[in-house]
Amino acid sequence: MIREIFLLRSVACLCVVLIHSASIMINKMYEEADASLEKGIWTSLLLLLMFATPLFVFISEFLISYSRSVKSPKTFLWKRIKFILFPFVAMAVFYAFLTSITGQHALSEFGHFLWQNLVLGKFHGYFILIIFQFYLLHVLFQRYGQGWSWKWVLTVSLLVNVAYLGYFSFVRTFDDPHSEYQAWWLPFLGWIFYFTSGYYCGRYFDQVKSALITYRRWIWAATLLLACMMLFLHHSGLITIMSSKRVDVLLYAIGMIFSLFAWAVQVKRVPRILIAISQYSFSIYLLHIFFLMCVSKLFSMLFPALHQSLLFLVALFVGGVCLSWGAAYVLQKLPFHEYLIGKLGKALPREEDTTINKKAPQGRELATGEQA
Repeated sequence: MIREIFLLRSVACLCVVLIHSASIMINKMYEEADASLEKGIWTSLLLLLMFATPLFVFISEFLISYSRSVKSPKTFLWKRIKFILFPFVAMAVFYAFLTSITGQHALSEFGHFLWQNLVLGKFHGYFILIIFQFYLLHVLFQRYGQGWSWKWVLTVSLLVNVAYLGYFSFVRTFDDPHSEYQAWWLPFLGWIFYFTSGYYCGRYFDQVKSALITYRRWIWAATLLLACMMLFLHHSGLITIMSSKRVDVLLYAIGMIFSLFAWAVQVKRVPRILIAISQYSFSIYLLHIFFLMCVSKLFSMLFPALHQSLLFLVALFVGGVCLSWGAAYVLQKLPFHEYLIGKLGKALPREEDTTINKKAPQGRELATGEQA
């Protein structure tokens, strides 16, 4: 098994929880018009974490490409429908119900929120709708794109991705609720470069791994430069939206993905806790928003006058991870849990913790923890 992926997947999972924890903290602790240095620091941290969802897209395609698992497209897709799409539908129903009974909403609005979740991806599960487009694209790519030049494919996909995100960064507004482009972030065009990068990195992993080790310092330096550029664009007011769908996040996210990969290939032993988080990453991803809402409510009740941003953030993050993890552990004891919270990922065998990766055997794991 590719032990580096366990590190990357656990980092992606933790960063997603941290993104949503920081978003809740900033919205609760600071006014929208607050221009203080303290809020600026927190928003900068939040922006720097926006590589997490692109990393999940990259990991998913990397592992499918590396394992060369698509021998039967029907079997390939049906397994993912059962263990990824069914949990998406279950969570879409759950969060639609939750939204309809909280705040100023009414239960009669359940159908409206369910439609938004299932079709428009108006909850954090939208990632799964994107991933399924790439499952279909991978099947087509395997059939028709084997002879294409990787240089041309990567170049064209980068240009398409930049053009698509650039249009919604500078021409159309992100937040227009009446726009016909309400779900503009769902089409695969906004994520296509992560897909092609994952595909070719999985296909030529040995060469990529060697290049990562050789050029790691240049990769880290370039990523730092891209991070500075992204922060400048944000704080100068050119692009103010907090989202992984910003056009400047695209190159930064790719830089972070390869920076983390370059770090991961040098780690000799993966901590067991990160392996466990990697195993439960899909379930944590699906459940954590609910528990962040619970922790936020509890914190407000216990400390109504406390204005400690860091303490609130730590409470949200630790509670979000631990409670989601614990709930997933309990729920996996139930029959048919795979259709609710997804399958539990396989653990990395202890003897592989310090061994060098070999050619991929059958049964590679997906970014969701489900086997290919």
